[in-house]
Amino acid sequence: MFVDWTQEDSDEILKENLEYYQEMLETNKHIAVFAKVEDKIVGCGGLCIYREMPSPDGTVNSFSQILF
Repeated sequence: MFVDWTQEDSDEILKENLEYYQEMLETNKHIAVFAKVEDKIVGCGGLCIYREMPSPDGTVNSFSQILF
């Protein structure tokens, strides 16, 4: 999927993801979900919640994005 992907790239992405989840889960800006069949995790996803800058269309712009 990624061209010229190295172990160092993978290690950096893992580090960045851990930092992201630690911050976002503590501040309720990401909701992680898991799909289970019996006791086995068979899928996962998440809901990213964020706020955009106010604009002429609205002063409070909260959004979310579903990730699979």
